[in-house]
Amino acid sequence: CVMSSCSDDDDVSFCANLYEELQTTKVLDRLKPARTAGESQTEDLLQLLLERGMSQNSSTDSNGNPVTIRGDKSLFVAREYRHGKHRRDFETNHPRLYQLIETLSKTFQNQVEDFNDKDNQGIQYHLDLSMTSVQIAVYPG
Repeated sequence: CVMSSCSDDDDVSFCANLYEELQTTKVLDRLKPARTAGESQTEDLLQLLLERGMSQNSSTDSNGNPVTIRGDKSLFVAREYRHGKHRRDFETNHPRLYQLIETLSKTFQNQVEDFNDKDNQGIQYHLDLSMTSVQIAVYPG
C-alpha cells in the first residue's frame, strides 16, 4: 500500500490504518536490511574468506546487520502463519494486512481464471495461493 498511490479518502484511510497496524503490532520493528542476490553472494564469499583468514573485511555494520546497497528493509510473512493453524491469529492480529493480502490474492485469482476461460491453446494455470510469498518492505525516500 503505497501512500502516494492512494486515490481517494478511503484509500488514504486504509493505508494510514495499515501503517498504524504494522507499527502497533511491531511488524516494522522486525524488518531487516534487504539484500540483492549479488550482496548475498558477496557476503557468502567474504564469510568464506574470513573463515580461512584470507580477509579482514566484513559485510556487516557495527550492529551486525548486513550492509546493503539499496537501503531498503523487508520481512517475509511466513506462509504457515497466514495459511496454517495460526491463520485465525493472523486475521485477528493483522486485520488490515490480511484484508490487503486477500484482496490482492482474489484479484490475481480472478485474472488467472479470466485467462483460463479464454481460448489459450489448451494452456491452463492453476494457483495454490497458500504457496505465495508475502513480503513487507520499506524503501528509503
